[in-house]
Amino acid sequence: MLTTIDRAIGCMLGGAGGDSLGAAVEFISHAEILKRYGPNGVQDLQPAFRLPPGVITDDTQQAHAVAEGLILSALDGNSTESIRGRVWNELKRWHLTQSDPRENRSPGGTSMGSLSGQRSGTLKDPLNNSDSCGSVMRVHPVGIAFAGKPDEAFRIGMEVSVLTHGGSEAVTAGGAMAALISSLCDGSTLDEGLAVMRLLINRIGRSTLPITTSVLDLPVGANERRNMDNIGSGWDADDALAMGIYAARCFPTDYLEGVRFAVNHSGDSDSTGSMAGAILGATLGPGAVPRQWRDCLEGRATLTRVARALVP
Repeated sequence: MLTTIDRAIGCMLGGAGGDSLGAAVEFISHAEILKRYGPNGVQDLQPAFRLPPGVITDDTQQAHAVAEGLILSALDGNSTESIRGRVWNELKRWHLTQSDPRENRSPGGTSMGSLSGQRSGTLKDPLNNSDSCGSVMRVHPVGIAFAGKPDEAFRIGMEVSVLTHGGSEAVTAGGAMAALISSLCDGSTLDEGLAVMRLLINRIGRSTLPITTSVLDLPVGANERRNMDNIGSGWDADDALAMGIYAARCFPTDYLEGVRFAVNHSGDSDSTGSMAGAILGATLGPGAVPRQWRDCLEGRATLTRVARALVP
């Protein structure tokens, strides 16, 4: 039986694996992916950013920063203000690394712009109205830190998201993803975790995440490729979360096929791959991530360390 620590490690490594798989194809069309990698698209980790297979993008870099902030805030008693302050400081620290060409992995404009300032956004006073997916692709550590407390994870996920992204879609998606991971890390099945997430979204108003809520009712087992293409491209928080969830729903017991499905499209492949990977990793544990992927993942030891430290 998987422990919470197993699920936490699976979540962090699984998210990084999906991120890495999508890194090489993020900015090219599905047609070009098929041309380069064959009729099934990209199937294995590839070089990206002039670095070898296993390289991570800004998605996993920021998730690591969020994790470090949460670990530090736990030492302060985990108040909302402590979490906000610690995570903001770690994201600012990450922002400074992006001047190094070796560390710059095509970070999103909203994150970079927000973190270049001195003030973080709040739920009452957001910095902007951006709904881009940079809010949601980094919040799975919140779900680990609040495993078994999806209501709290939802709230803190929104607080972490609004530090840089002020759009209601981006903020709610961050809360929803954190709540889902919270349930999964506590041993819930994917269907159970999605049911809890739906209830929490409905409290805010399902119109805030119309694509994600509609995907929860999409059939699986037929027309899956067409359904995925119709969801969106993953650049915005709502469709990125929806695509990650749909990939996990289509392949709930197969991490590898789930992340492959999540990245082979014309859009933000690393973010959708990261979210599908984090969801499936939390559901299935680290053993579901292929060993050859785990062995070459950039920062594997660090991700494993923070996963352990995040577990309450």
